[in-house]
Amino acid sequence: MTGTINNSLFLDAQQAGLSNRMIMELAAIFGWDIDFALDIRKGDSFSIVYEEKFLDGKMIGEGNILSAQFTNRGDTFTALRFTDSKGKSSYYTPDGKSMRKAFCVRQSTLPVSVPGLT
Repeated sequence: MTGTINNSLFLDAQQAGLSNRMIMELAAIFGWDIDFALDIRKGDSFSIVYEEKFLDGKMIGEGNILSAQFTNRGDTFTALRFTDSKGKSSYYTPDGKSMRKAFCVRQSTLPVSVPGLT
């Protein structure tokens, strides 16, 4: 599944056919590198490969995102899902670095100072 940003990630991913759950999962995977509130620009693009669950030939749900790519302002980020021998899954770059960083790009949505508290 692929898409290009013309309005917002949410609207354009929905138009590409992604469910709300998949859109949120995509944002969570790349949230360590991309501030989806401030950094998204028209022309950015995404692609994902994800599992579809079928029963008796009928799709009954979505599974996990297996791989994803997001191009933001000309920089391309790629994530691959890996499950270790204990069954724990996480996302990594193609060269094996975890997509999770020590700090998220947008660390807090709380105000820096709160009136009345010092």
